[in-house]
Amino acid sequence: MVDQVMTPEYPTVSIGKRKSARRTIEILPLSWHDAKNLQNVFVKVIQTCASMVMDNKKEEDIYKFLFVALCDSVEEILPFVTEENVSTKEITLEQVIEIAKIVYEQNFEIIAKNAEGLLQKLNLGKTLLPNEQQ
Repeated sequence: MVDQVMTPEYPTVSIGKRKSARRTIEILPLSWHDAKNLQNVFVKVIQTCASMVMDNKKEEDIYKFLFVALCDSVEEILPFVTEENVSTKEITLEQVIEIAKIVYEQNFEIIAKNAEGLLQKLNLGKTLLPNEQQ
């Protein structure tokens, strides 16, 4: 039996405002320790979004909030998800959004799906989650 070392491949994002300065960075998954350290950032955003949905806020207002939250937290999150030194002066908004999407998909999407399923199994989904049929 041969021992094999698995080298995971991580998603990459091309960053840089100018073509001549573009480079590719890997987006790493959060370690459990880092996720715990950043949980306040994510929990606050999720709680505020949920509250805005429950209060029937306009979709535009929710997007504005998400935009501001993303801009405010990107500098805090980047060191946890890349080994590269990334300055916010060199990265575009589109690139920040792509990184945020990857971070969510790698770390939190499965948790959100499992939590939704659990709430539905516990019959709490009717009261806590918006119903598309209403």
